[in-house]
Amino acid sequence: MQFSRRRFLAAATGGLAATSGCLDMVLGEEQSFEATAAEVGAAALGETNYEHLGTEANTISETFEIQGNERTVTLTNYISTYQRMVDIPGVGEQPAAVFATLSTPKFEILGRTLNPIAEVKKEELAKRAQDSYGSLRVKELLGTQQVDVLGAAHELATFSGIAELASTEFDVHLDIGTVPHEKDIVVLFGGYPAEMQREAENILTMVRGVTH
Repeated sequence: MQFSRRRFLAAATGGLAATSGCLDMVLGEEQSFEATAAEVGAAALGETNYEHLGTEANTISETFEIQGNERTVTLTNYISTYQRMVDIPGVGEQPAAVFATLSTPKFEILGRTLNPIAEVKKEELAKRAQDSYGSLRVKELLGTQQVDVLGAAHELATFSGIAELASTEFDVHLDIGTVPHEKDIVVLFGGYPAEMQREAENILTMVRGVTH
C-alpha cells in the first residue's frame, strides 16, 4: 500500500475551476493563497512509532477568462506523510500503515468558502484517496466517530477497502477527516490493515497529535 504524494495531491486538490463562477466578484489580475503545514507532534510519533517521511509544498495555479478579463488563482498546499512497518501474514514486514495530512488555504467571500476541497464529501475523498495507492480499492463506509483534533471535536469517517502486496490481498481500513482550522482546511488520511486494531488506535493518536 505504497503512498504516492503526487497522485494524492492531484486527487485531493483537483477542481479549482469549479470555483471560477464566483471569482469575478473578488479577484483582480491575480490572487495567491498559501496554507500553513500541518504535522504530527513528536509525542504522538514517539507513542505510535510512525516515521515522518517529509513535508512538502505544492502550488497549483489556474487562469480563467471571466467577462473578457483573465483572472489567476494560485494555491500553495502542504502535505505531510508518515508510515509504519507492520507484519502482513504471507507477505512479511511492509510499510502498510500510513498517515497523511494535507493543509490547503481557504478564503471566504460573502460567507462562502472557495476551495477545491472545502465542500467535498468524505465518500468522494475516499475515492480520490484510492488513486493515491497503487493497490487500494475502497469499498464502503463503516461508520464515523468524533475525535478531538486542533482544539475541537471533528468527525472521522472509516471506510473498508482491499489492498494488494506481493500478489496477496488483505482487508484495510481508511480513516478520513476534514478539519477547518484558522485560514486553512486540514485533511487527514490514515490507512492500515483491518485486522490490526492497534493500528486503528495509532491513527487516532496521530490525528489527536496533529499541530497546525
